[in-house]
Amino acid sequence: MSNVTTVRSYDEALVTLKKGEEGIKVDNKHCQYKGNEESFNKFVDALASNKTCKKLDLGNNKIGASGAEKIAYALKINNTLQVLDLKTNAIGPKGAQKLADALKVNKSLRELNLWNNRIKEGCVAIGEALKNNFTLEALNLKTNAVGPTGAQKLADALKVNKSLRELNLWYNGIKKGCVAIGEALKTNRSLETLDLGNNKIGAISAERIAEALKENVTLQNLNLLENEIDEQLCEQIDASLVENRSPVTARRKDNIIKARNELIQVHDWLRGMGLGDYIDNAVAQNLDSMDIVRGIVDGHANGEEELANALGVSTIGDKTKLHKGLSCNDKRKALVHPRNRNNSAERYHCFLAHEWGDKNTNYLTHEVVSQINKELKKKGLTTWFDEDRMHGFIFNDMARGIDKSGKVVVFITKRYMERLMNENNNCAKEFNYATQHNTIGVHNIIPVVIETSMLDTSKWRGPLGMNLSSKLFVDMSTERLRNQKIDELYNKILDL
Repeated sequence: MSNVTTVRSYDEALVTLKKGEEGIKVDNKHCQYKGNEESFNKFVDALASNKTCKKLDLGNNKIGASGAEKIAYALKINNTLQVLDLKTNAIGPKGAQKLADALKVNKSLRELNLWNNRIKEGCVAIGEALKNNFTLEALNLKTNAVGPTGAQKLADALKVNKSLRELNLWYNGIKKGCVAIGEALKTNRSLETLDLGNNKIGAISAERIAEALKENVTLQNLNLLENEIDEQLCEQIDASLVENRSPVTARRKDNIIKARNELIQVHDWLRGMGLGDYIDNAVAQNLDSMDIVRGIVDGHANGEEELANALGVSTIGDKTKLHKGLSCNDKRKALVHPRNRNNSAERYHCFLAHEWGDKNTNYLTHEVVSQINKELKKKGLTTWFDEDRMHGFIFNDMARGIDKSGKVVVFITKRYMERLMNENNNCAKEFNYATQHNTIGVHNIIPVVIETSMLDTSKWRGPLGMNLSSKLFVDMSTERLRNQKIDELYNKILDL
């Protein structure tokens, strides 16, 4: 954030606001809410319609629940403020409820600091709000006595929220509520920093977190200090975090961030035309935000009429707004009209299905498939490979990849076969979707053996054996064979 102007009164803050300053800090040493309610209210009323202030620091102003209610009112109208600091303001549960109501509709706030406000059960409302908020990136709830129930609600939100990157829950007495957070981390693909320090977290909760980090690829920083966790488990968790900082994982994370930024861009564009309510309503109905964006970007290449239908724009006035927005804003038009995007209507010759291997082998399986992918691309094929195409919501990405592919190439290892036997594993869900697909099906699946122990098809068990053991496979079980058989695989993909 650029310059922040420190003021000593709410009257001075109002003057500074009208001057167009981007950042304002009200010095708590010289100004408190009590006794200055009237000037505070005037300042907040002006903030509601302000178009320049991006950062506001009201820390330690003791605004209480009534002051928080006024701030919440402003947030429902304001579309400019990005950073709000309300630490140590005694807003309590009622104040938290009011702010939560605002978060459901506000689309500009990126960072919110509520440290030390004793919000307690008010965290339940904040959790519910996060299910519908797609712009908040950092939330500080440190020292708020949210307890296990509040942690559970936040965990429910983390399962569907796509924007939150930082969450601080230090010293909140969440205890067993951390079990739910661990479960949420299995599917969350946005959170990068999580502080769970000093929460009386025991072994069971820590084990859930350790399990989640085997699937989670985005969390990089996790504080578990001052909890009841043994050293061995901490080392296991640390190893997973190091793994999430690896170059391969970093590339996947970049794709996720790119998709999230695109989502925000589309929302901002629609809101700028006065059409934000359409996409907001879809999000409020728990439709996946990435689906909405891709529905606009990927599925509506035939122009603004299809885009209007996708959004549910029905009135003549709103259709006129949409037409004008598309006509006069080339940058946003390029974003919305796939014909102006290189990958909009892209289809793939093949979908590459595999498991990554494990860290003990330095993810050898993934590296093998990655090399085969490069060779196929050199020959002019367009492939769906997770490292290139995975943007955030895993199951949707995989399903779309299969939907748009002519063939599915399955890279077989013993570990892959075992993965297919667990119906909750991503590999199993992907395989089942492909085998039951109305255009793919078993006849368009190409098995490729990349591990010598799997050359004997009589040893194939579970879904792998049931569906593919009778099919001819491509033997790429050694490096020499991988080099020799690349043309054979190429020909199978193209039915040559």
